[in-house]
Amino acid sequence: MKDLTIREPESALQPTLFPSRMDRQEVANQAAHCNSWTSWEDCFWFHKYASFAPEGSYILEIGTYLGRSAYAMGIQSQAARLVLVDPWGNGNQMACPTDDLWRDVQNNLRRFRIRGAKPRVYYVRGGSENPAVIRRVSNAIRGLPYGFIFIDGLHTYTACKADIQHYVLPNVPLDAFVGMHDYMQSAPGSTQAINELLDGGEFRLVETTGNLAILKRVAL
Repeated sequence: MKDLTIREPESALQPTLFPSRMDRQEVANQAAHCNSWTSWEDCFWFHKYASFAPEGSYILEIGTYLGRSAYAMGIQSQAARLVLVDPWGNGNQMACPTDDLWRDVQNNLRRFRIRGAKPRVYYVRGGSENPAVIRRVSNAIRGLPYGFIFIDGLHTYTACKADIQHYVLPNVPLDAFVGMHDYMQSAPGSTQAINELLDGGEFRLVETTGNLAILKRVAL
């Protein structure tokens, strides 16, 4: 039976201090050039949690689109590598604001580099379920400490479940955070997959805001 209940976060697990002191407006100003469906409120919160990424670590995003979320996560980051996975094809079910996603995401994140942000951007073009993509991601993050993972791929149950199996469960260490997007009743597939992850006992819900869920790993 599908469980589409939006769970209550456990406030006791929420951090009291974040490495980044940027406020909502500062994050929005930094990433304003990136057109996207991602809300500024969501951007602010995964920026805050991504700021826990230690020096020399990696940040992995599944579903980058035009790069607003990637840009927000990378601001002031100490991570060494920003690994981004997306097909970047224009056959998108959403109304696309550009005629060339691949060109424009690179332009958006080139501006990110010019501003002196630390992470090296590493693009993996393809569907996150593709075995070749999974291998490339594994090679890109091998040897680097965990920083943060943000999952915003396809919203079907099968796709979200696969992203959890391939990227979240093998990589997120104890006491670390992970961001999951589209945690809402109008996205039943991803919501069911996230609730099943919570029911497994290894992750607890720390924060919900907009369509974003922040989880913390509490067991291996």
